[in-house]
Order: sequence, then C-alpha cells, then structure tokens
Amino acid sequence: FIGEQAFYYFPGILKFEPGDSCTELTTISLGAFKAASADSIVSFGKLPSLKIIGKEVFQNMEGKLTFNPGDSSTSLTDIRAKAFSEIKNVESVITFGKLPALQSLGTSAFEAFFGVLKFEVGDASACVFSRKARNPRCSVHGDDTTTVGSKVSLDWFRAEL
Repeated sequence: FIGEQAFYYFPGILKFEPGDSCTELTTISLGAFKAASADSIVSFGKLPSLKIIGKEVFQNMEGKLTFNPGDSSTSLTDIRAKAFSEIKNVESVITFGKLPALQSLGTSAFEAFFGVLKFEVGDASACVFSRKARNPRCSVHGDDTTTVGSKVSLDWFRAEL
C-alpha cells in the first residue's frame, strides 16, 4: 500500500524501482506521486497483486514515469479518475498487458497525457482489439479499420485518435 500523497510534490530525484520485488503491492492511493518534480524518475515493473490505482496518483507529474506491469497486471480492477492525467513528460511510457479484471476506468484517467500509452491485443486475433472499460471493438485489416460500440464509446474512441 502506498498511502495518500506519499510522494506529493517531491522536490528532488525520486527513483522508485520496485521491479519484481513489489509482488504484494495492492493499492497506490490518492495523489501518491501527484506533482512530482521535473527531476523525478518513477518506475514500476511487475505488480501482480495491484488492484487499485487511485484518483490523481500521477496527476501533474513533471518527471519521467515508466509504468509497465505487463502481463502481471491481471488483478487490476480499478484505474480511478485522473490517475495518469496531465503528465507532460513525453519520455513517460505506460504499458498495460491484458486487463481481464478491469471493471472501472475513471473519468479523464489519461487526459492530457503526452507520453506513450500501450494496451495489448486480444487472444482471438491479432487484428481484433477491445477495451473492457469503454467497450469499443475494433477490427483492423491493412489500412482499414472498423469500430463498433455505443455512441459514448465511439465518441471516446474518435477523441483518442
């Protein structure tokens, strides 16, 4: 458990690299790394027990964030509002593997995120993609893309393009 505002507005260099040793971390709470300085470096590797990324955890972070739970993020159920919003460091990379337990993607979770955001493809076909939280379904063939979903999910998808 990383508590509320644990590293809020940290003024120095912060290298947080739990990697494989952080297997029991279940929650990163409200504003834990919010507004970390431009000198900060925050890096997460495998997090097999992580269930909740709290509200505004990395919001307004100026430093470099590498968040890569990869295939070990199978327990993640909640990414709360503005969790990764307004991160302006273009070197930041957020990579998610498959998220079979994800039930909630909060409002503006990735709003104004200027780094690289990656999600993994489905099991059935390398040409078919879906997201449980917003539920658009995409099929890609060559340079053609077909997307189906509710009006809300399609509006969101178009905005993300």
